Amino acid sequence: MELKTATDELSLLAERAVDLAGDRGVRVVPVAPITRQSAYLCLDPEDMNLEDFLDLVVAAQQKLAYIEPAPFDVDDLVELAEDDVLGEELDPVLRAQRAKLRQSAARFNGWTTSLEVAFVYQGVVHRWVADASWYERLRTEVDALVPPEDEDDDEPQLSEADRVALVERLTQELLAKAEFRASTETGRRRVARIYLASPECDAGPFDELPTFVTSAAIRQATDRAVIAEQRHYAEVEPRIPEVAQQIAADPAYRAARTAAARKHRARDHLIAQAGGYPPPTRVLDLLLDALATGRASGSVGSMLPFASD
Repeated sequence: MELKTATDELSLLAERAVDLAGDRGVRVVPVAPITRQSAYLCLDPEDMNLEDFLDLVVAAQQKLAYIEPAPFDVDDLVELAEDDVLGEELDPVLRAQRAKLRQSAARFNGWTTSLEVAFVYQGVVHRWVADASWYERLRTEVDALVPPEDEDDDEPQLSEADRVALVERLTQELLAKAEFRASTETGRRRVARIYLASPECDAGPFDELPTFVTSAAIRQATDRAVIAEQRHYAEVEPRIPEVAQQIAADPAYRAARTAAARKHRARDHLIAQAGGYPPPTRVLDLLLDALATGRASGSVGSMLPFASD
């Protein structure tokens, strides 16, 4: 996604969230709860859509939903501040690049960078969080303009070969994480940032990984995940009748009694066969159509009509 074609996708969704809550008889608190010690779980649009999450509020017999959009302000991007604010002396080229990006980013003022919807049930805070894709892209461009910290005599120095090797190792570690592969592009960046900043990640010669390493690893891992995902499902689509037969014979799929449950079982099968990568909507829809119309095998007909709940 290019920044110049970005749209404010979450502001309208925030307004819709308030309307959907009202339709369900749920009152809205315009600030999300802070969870320092409480148990909590966090979902994103890949796990559950907004409507289903608000249905959970009703199912849990809760009357309050916390809905908080986070607005963007270019002044919050301290990385793009002037030299005297940062206490830096930038070379003219980098200074000009920062000024240009700051000018471009100013048009996003007031846009929603993330939307959080939450409710509390039996002491557990349930969060649903959506991140704006344009903001993720902007953060990537900002990170690319942050110069490496000044090196001192004690700071480890990397040769180009060592840098490439470290980035490659981190890339492989990210690709090996199931939650990274299973996420959307935005979700993958979030998972990567959390992992690379955690004690679980070995920073090699550094006390903590420098920005130029983490940015390169995140970009490389994200790009490779997209390629692997697209390559696998490009091979799956011509084989949909065969895949549908396999799923139709699966006892877990045959035991599912509702359309929603059968969809989950079909999606689970695709993800397992893809090494954890989620299927594109097109492939899943074509597969469900093959299953619903009985083209997978004659035995599927007993499960129709597919849309019954």
